Amino acid sequence: VKIPPQIFNELTGKADCVYKKLEGNDLRNKTIKRFDGDSTPVNLVIKLGDISNSNVAGETDYGIGTDTVTITLDNDYMDNSPSLFAALTILHEAIHADIYRKIKTTSGIYYNSATSRWELPNGSEANFPTLFDYYDNYPINPHHNYMADYYRSAIDQGLKDYASSNGLSFSNQLYKDLAWAGLQGTNAWNNMYADPVFNKNEQNRIKNDIQNFIKSGNNECY
Repeated sequence: VKIPPQIFNELTGKADCVYKKLEGNDLRNKTIKRFDGDSTPVNLVIKLGDISNSNVAGETDYGIGTDTVTITLDNDYMDNSPSLFAALTILHEAIHADIYRKIKTTSGIYYNSATSRWELPNGSEANFPTLFDYYDNYPINPHHNYMADYYRSAIDQGLKDYASSNGLSFSNQLYKDLAWAGLQGTNAWNNMYADPVFNKNEQNRIKNDIQNFIKSGNNECY
């Protein structure tokens, strides 16, 4: 008898407050919520921690060989950045987790780092188009390239929904800029515009907007 998958929320303080305010968010429900009640058990743990890379607000451990995916949110980022950025980090990592959940629940397919390929439980190579193509085409950063191509508009909308549901209002440009957080260096980012000078100027503008917004935060959840 398979035990139904569970979502374990180990967050506290502001991070927990933001997470709970995301419970009605459509993007959150299309990612995190799917760990609850799936036919193939994949557990999700969401917790706080100190991430060694100071430029990383969150990270996802896929628990290769286990049935548990773990999202860790950085304490400093969660406490000292705006609530909207905390929500963005949760949604971004939730997409990472859900991408792996889809893979994990597809006949037990997993990524074997020793052979650098997707394999079935019997060790034979798996053939899973689109997402697997990103592992072939972008072996260093497949998830972020996949996310940049298919999820940015969903992140944009998810941020708008979070803000409006909490009485906040920001420019549409800010939502679009924030959706690029963590996706810089992807193929979509590098080829945003055909004009290389304009492309570089836009990249610099987006980076500055994200950093300035992060610095405008405090330890309140709203």
